[in-house]
Amino acid sequence: MEDETERGQRVWSVKVATSDDRQFNLSISQDGSSIVANDEDATPDDDIDKLRSAEITVSDAITAAAEEAKGQGDLSSLEIDTDDSGTVVWQVEFGGDSGTTVLVDAASGDIVDVGPDAG
Repeated sequence: MEDETERGQRVWSVKVATSDDRQFNLSISQDGSSIVANDEDATPDDDIDKLRSAEITVSDAITAAAEEAKGQGDLSSLEIDTDDSGTVVWQVEFGGDSGTTVLVDAASGDIVDVGPDAG
């Protein structure tokens, strides 16, 4: 999920995976009230495998990350990823390029790293 501008409109660009391994790329209005675009991705990426291993929900990851990033700005991006050690993490960014990133272990919920260069 990433805060972007498409056709002059602020949107959240979101990748969504289904239980049958299909991936959809959505553009959602900034306020979350409507889907602006919805396209199925013909070649889903490896993030689906990472999602399967996650035991911490995205909501819990955002809550934990927000506590660590107080005062760093609004949520600007979120993705499931692996850190340098190969741990699957929720990478949660606040404040855009000048803000901070918090890595939350997707299995335990522990904070793995915090800072402008985390990840």
